[in-house]
Amino acid sequence: MQIKLGKVLTAVAIGATLTTMGLTGCQTSKDTTRTEGRVVDDKDTSKRVTKALDDNPLYKFPGVRVETYAGVVNLSGFVDTQQQKDYAGQIASQQEGVHKVVNGLVLKPTANANADIKNAPMAPTGYQSGQRMDATTQPRVNMSTNNWSNQNQDQP
Repeated sequence: MQIKLGKVLTAVAIGATLTTMGLTGCQTSKDTTRTEGRVVDDKDTSKRVTKALDDNPLYKFPGVRVETYAGVVNLSGFVDTQQQKDYAGQIASQQEGVHKVVNGLVLKPTANANADIKNAPMAPTGYQSGQRMDATTQPRVNMSTNNWSNQNQDQP
């Protein structure tokens, strides 16, 4: 009996493949705390919440990220108003598969947020936060009254 080398190599390759598959199983997720079914359900829930936010006629939520873990939906990103933040949480809570909503949305900074630099908190360095400091022009601070002065440093 003469065995062809090609058939032997094919049989060895098939055997090695079946052995490898049998030893490793079909686990595709690195998450050991959720079953594969729970992972699929969470992905579906995230898709439903994202679609509901995208389909909303009143607000559009392009900057909102949706993640779900064991039925808990986490919303993150930026919105324009507090009403949008509240409404996004309400929309998410009404979707199938959502047990709880963690609304981590943040309001976008407004254009006038930097306009009132005089009322900015003092930085640990003793200078007003957000104020540009030059080597020649440093404001003097009266720490007892928190008054600012951009006058010459020789003056008290």
